[in-house]
Amino acid sequence: MGSCRAHLGISPGKSTTLLDEVFGLKLSRVGALGHIQWASDLADPVVQRLFELLKSEPVIHADETG
Repeated sequence: MGSCRAHLGISPGKSTTLLDEVFGLKLSRVGALGHIQWASDLADPVVQRLFELLKSEPVIHADETG
């Protein structure tokens, strides 16, 4: 769901329609938003630790090729 929003640029409503049509998963828009919040809360400690590690590096390089 988060991937649909971030990478495909589609709304939560369209994302839930996509999940239903492709996988047969029934999920309301509100339910989808709840899952996004749950996943965000779950991943936050990992993301924060990665930020800490990056800040301690002398050089950071980003490869933005597609």
